[in-house]
Amino acid sequence: MKETVQIVAILLLVLVLLAVMPVALVWSVNTLFGLSIPYNLKSIAAAWVLLFVIRVATRTEVNNEALRR
Repeated sequence: MKETVQIVAILLLVLVLLAVMPVALVWSVNTLFGLSIPYNLKSIAAAWVLLFVIRVATRTEVNNEALRR
């Protein structure tokens, strides 16, 4: 029972973070640069695309055996 509650809590946390991160990105860009980006579904989807592109672009793969250790 305790494991089930922990799994459900982790899933809820992930869902909350998935909903909050794009809104936080739009808010921070609006605050830093004063762009007045509207908070709507289109801008939230664009924020997700931007977050995904940044994640893919910054992912590094170490091919050198000495650096893997």
